[in-house]
Amino acid sequence: LYRIPVLLAHRDFRLAFAEARLPCVRSCGKSTSWGDSSPKHIAFRRSTDGGASWSPTRFIVRSDGTNDNL
Repeated sequence: LYRIPVLLAHRDFRLAFAEARLPCVRSCGKSTSWGDSSPKHIAFRRSTDGGASWSPTRFIVRSDGTNDNL
């Protein structure tokens, strides 16, 4: 699940950022919940052709799910 998307457009490239969430098994005990207690990660993708194609998703920050400070 991706939330809070941000798109940065530059003449040479595009960057897309978003908060990525995984199901919260450890923190809330449910494998199908993507709520506020889910581990949060900052994901991004890059395009160098004006957005026609995008790189695979990469992660800048990965949360271990033990705190909600990300």
